[in-house]
Amino acid sequence: MEAYTCCLCLMKNKLNFPVKAAESPVNLSEQFSSSHAPFVVWWYGGVTKNDNFNQPKVILVLREFFEDNRLGEYFARSVPITLLGQARIGTIWKNGCCIGEVGFETAEFEVSFDRDGWRHVSFYDSYREMCDAPYPLHIYPLMYKKDKNHFLKFEDGEKRTLLIPCVEFFSRCYGSSQEIKRILSKHLFREWDDPYSYVFSNFLEPEADGAWNISIKGNSKLAEADARFLAWLKYSKYAKVSAKEIYAQMDLAIEGMPVAGKYPLVHLKVRPWHEQRARIRVRGIPFDGGRSFLALNILGCSPPAGPEIKLHRLIRGSGAKGTESVETIPAPCLSRGKRDLPSGKLLITSRQNPDRSGPGKAVEDPEFVELAHPDMDVSPIGQEKINHRSGAGNNGFRSADDFPDRYSSDDRFGNNKGIGEVSFEAPLKLQSKGVLRDMWDAFCYLRDHFSDKILKVEWFTFRTGFCSDKEPELIALEPFDYDDDVSAGVRNWPYLYSGSSQLRGVLVIKVTTVDDPIYVVEVERRLVRNKRNDGEYIEKGMSGFCFSVKKKKEFEGVLTRFLFDVRFKDSVEGDILTEYPENVEWFMHKRSRNEMVVQEAAAKNALRKMGLTL
Repeated sequence: MEAYTCCLCLMKNKLNFPVKAAESPVNLSEQFSSSHAPFVVWWYGGVTKNDNFNQPKVILVLREFFEDNRLGEYFARSVPITLLGQARIGTIWKNGCCIGEVGFETAEFEVSFDRDGWRHVSFYDSYREMCDAPYPLHIYPLMYKKDKNHFLKFEDGEKRTLLIPCVEFFSRCYGSSQEIKRILSKHLFREWDDPYSYVFSNFLEPEADGAWNISIKGNSKLAEADARFLAWLKYSKYAKVSAKEIYAQMDLAIEGMPVAGKYPLVHLKVRPWHEQRARIRVRGIPFDGGRSFLALNILGCSPPAGPEIKLHRLIRGSGAKGTESVETIPAPCLSRGKRDLPSGKLLITSRQNPDRSGPGKAVEDPEFVELAHPDMDVSPIGQEKINHRSGAGNNGFRSADDFPDRYSSDDRFGNNKGIGEVSFEAPLKLQSKGVLRDMWDAFCYLRDHFSDKILKVEWFTFRTGFCSDKEPELIALEPFDYDDDVSAGVRNWPYLYSGSSQLRGVLVIKVTTVDDPIYVVEVERRLVRNKRNDGEYIEKGMSGFCFSVKKKKEFEGVLTRFLFDVRFKDSVEGDILTEYPENVEWFMHKRSRNEMVVQEAAAKNALRKMGLTL
């Protein structure tokens, strides 16, 4: 590690990290128009206060980037605050299009969000002798040695230090959609029962059973993944104060570095919006012999535990004017090898507002992983869609064949400018506990939310029988005898890893329905290297097995045969079903953007194969 840290000293002139090809669905040539090309987004320079119509803008510090990874001069450009998910630190741009991304190191920490578990630090405060320098500047040199941007500084249980830029924490951890950041930084905070609130709908949810209820309009730029943050914003005084501080700082607009001689600059101080312990995954640069970490990107964080949250998504009734017509554009993706500059990108403007009747598009920011809470389980969010009759608002989309050439993420204003509306959202990826445990949790979730169709969920082993009040146990596959005539690959398959004595386990789940019981069987997977991320391991893909029989003797017969046959097949596929009863199927583990728990879509797929649709 020490040798690696010394190598970082050269970063003043050359980037000593791998660079991966990447692309983004947006074209920022208006914001990044410059003779400097290509360049890397290096740092934040502060936030400028908005005028009456436009949203606040973030000053980005950029650096020239040459083919041999040499770094050139610093210069600055501004982007709307909603674009931080696309123009994040480490992305490389040319002619307004993202062409690459710096491969910083990934790390994970467990920290406390309690008000005594963190503090704000900056190089400017260090110059004023109010704190120590956040980190040695030579490992990641900034444009100004007295930089005024603030970091959140945490210490974990192992006395490791984690530094996160406040602007990055705001962009990634205050809800999923960038619309929330725009509202909190531009508009005065209004309570949930205020009819002029930009965040909360006017729909009054029924308060019952101690649950936290939140509603989102069907035509809002807020996302369903915002529900947890919005619920805490509505019910938690601490979260509310944390959010109010954003606009308060923008409203004061403390004088700082002038930007084009026009707008004062704000260096946001952002704090966590709850006070629980949290697990956080980041990407950046280790220093101090690996005991400290400068986080330049946040990849995921655990949510706070609290009361059950119920999301009410309001869908316009048939009498309302206008219909929803929003096309979702996938998140930026890594691609292999060099590619020509992509075409067909959305051209984003920062100078005009979208038309009131213009079409809308939703762009995905890089996904955000909802990690497991370090101390307790966090309940998934319950959803309910409500047909809500409302008048035509400013977000009605027209049905037209001619789409505009430019899009804006500001408030809709005026018409006939040819400007469409774009929104940005980080898709929420739930952290997996392993396919077997995820499938068990998914069926328990379906039992709780479809109690009229699913009466009971149990796991089974031949030793314990059916059980639901303990942690699930597995049935171990039988190894082959020494004299069995099988290939080496087949002989090794019952073991979790080749050369290991640990046998693969099999999870058997019984779903008791109002009709016949349904049985789902999952085989334990091996961990393999992720081809898209060399430093990550994932479970090898495999299908599941499901069947439905009425009698216990029939159930044990099908299960025993499966446990014997699967050892020869090296997988669970269609050809394993030869000569089985008709009501036996295999199913795939497809994912859905609307999953509330991991493997929810796969669990529903297994039930659907057996004739039960939820």
